[in-house]
Formats: sequence, C-alpha cells, structure tokens
Amino acid sequence: MKKYVSILTAWGLSFGFAVGWGSFVMPATSFLPGAGPWGTLIGIFLGTLVMSIIAWNYHKLVNRHQCSGGAFVFAQDAFGTDYGFLTAWFLILAYLSILWANATALVLIVRYIMGNILQFGFHYIVADFDVYFGEALLSALFIMAAGALCLFHKRLAVRLNLISIATFALCVFGLFAIAVYKHDGGISSFSPAFSPLRSEGKSIQILGILGMMPWAFVGFEAISNSSAEFTFAPRRTFWVLLAAILASMFAYSMLALLPVLSLPSDCANWADYISKFRSMGGTDALPTLGATCRLIGHYGKPLFFVMMLAATFTGILASTVASSRLLHGL
Repeated sequence: MKKYVSILTAWGLSFGFAVGWGSFVMPATSFLPGAGPWGTLIGIFLGTLVMSIIAWNYHKLVNRHQCSGGAFVFAQDAFGTDYGFLTAWFLILAYLSILWANATALVLIVRYIMGNILQFGFHYIVADFDVYFGEALLSALFIMAAGALCLFHKRLAVRLNLISIATFALCVFGLFAIAVYKHDGGISSFSPAFSPLRSEGKSIQILGILGMMPWAFVGFEAISNSSAEFTFAPRRTFWVLLAAILASMFAYSMLALLPVLSLPSDCANWADYISKFRSMGGTDALPTLGATCRLIGHYGKPLFFVMMLAATFTGILASTVASSRLLHGL
C-alpha cells in the first residue's frame, strides 16, 4: 500500500468510473425518451444533489478509515463481520459489472466504426444479441491488458487513466461547444420539454431519471478503497468526490443534449428522431454518433471512436483498481 494516488489521479479514477459506454447510449435509449430534454436535465441535477450527500458520507468514512476496503471496513466495524461481508460482495459485483460492461462495449464501438471486421469464429445468440469469437476475444484481451497494467505498473495505469478521462472530457465539451455554436433553432429546439413518448406526468418522468442516477454515477465513491494510498490529506476527499460528481453531471447532460441540438434533416424535432432512430441506418442509428458526424463531418467517426474508447478504457481501469483494493481489504 505505497502512497501514489494524488488529488488529480483520485479525481480521474472517480470521474472515470462514473462515465463509460452508458454515457453515449443512455441519453437516446433512456433519458430523452423517458423525460425529454428538460426532464433529463432536472433529473440529472437532482441526482447530483443526492450523490453529493452520499459523497459527504464517504468523506466522513475515509477520514475515519484510511485503508483498503472503504465501505466494507465501515460496515464491518459498525454492524459486524457478516454485514461487512455482504456489503463487500455486493460492491464487488457492482464494480465487476462495470468492468465487463465497458469491455463488451468495445464490441459496439468496433461494430459502429469498422463494421463486421471481428465477426469470425464461433457464433451464438444471447438475448437477441449476436456474439462472435473475434469480438469476445477483443473484450477478453482488453481486460487482461488492463489487469496486467494495474498489476505491474500501477502509477502508469492511473496516469493513463487521467489522460483518458481528460481526453473524454475535452472531446465532450468541444463537441457541445460546436453544437451550441452551430445551432440556430434557439430554445424552441427543446420543445417538447418533456417526453411525449411516455404517458406519465412531468414529475414522474423526472423521478424516472432520478431513479437512474445511482446507476449513472455508480463507482464514483470507489476511491475510498484506495484511501491508504492517498498522497493527500483525507480531509480533502469530499472536494475530490464533488468535483468528479459535477464533471459527471456536465458530461451526461451534454451528451444527452447533443442529439437535440443536431438533428437529422428529415426529423421535425428531437421526439421525432428519438422515436425512430432504431430503424435508421448508418450513424444516425446511434444518436450521439450521428450528432458527432453531423457536427464535424468525416472527422466525426474517428473522434467518436477516440472519445468512446477513452471512456471505456477509464471505466475498465478504474473498476480494476477499485475491485482489487476491495478484494484486498476483504
């Protein structure tokens, strides 16, 4: 447990865990159809407030326990070993689910960018999703590479993680700035403000987004498992977590608004687009990719590949670090 996690690398691990493949997919598949632009923004903001309260609790936890294990150690001390054991394994399952979710998301990136280049070898279908040996091999190799990096070069791992999350953040902010600059529809583009695709009222739509925020922000608190390796005072933990939460809030909000600010020419409004994007071909079948290509032309696909690769890579690294430290503590 040598001290190597600085304030900046801790922020990178926290922010990197909270974003990943879902930040590119969920805006079009869940956020916008579930609550519309304004409902999404309000729900994400309320979720940020809730996560900030949780961050304060983790701050108090870290100030009391500087060790591997985080919530596991706290639960064990407060409620006994059985409760601590269950807490640890629920967290481990959550962290590992983020690991494989991001690793398999690489398959989606390759499919959207490079077509069926990896669709070779054995083939089977799970939940209407085609699985090929080549794509499974890509995910497995990526997990092994990330594990080896964290095992033998942990300082390099967290630095690469920081570079990845910085790349992701700059790309998202840059794309959003271009979208705002090129957009000429004004505030009317946010109409309808809430989703006409749902029968529920506005407050229920907002609550639906709020209910998804624990999933969206999952893992931001995982740096508590590395508190024994902090090079900074534990009293600064809350501000690190808060900065990561705010960065995640802006990332999710910007990515959710990209398809709203940059629509295909044959769509009347965002609701029209979201209601039929699944049946569209090409880049428009993934709204964030379609918006990226419309905003910057033929550079859109390469930029989107870099942006999504950075997000998935940081998610894999952060979940690997967190899982290993929690398992060590257990």
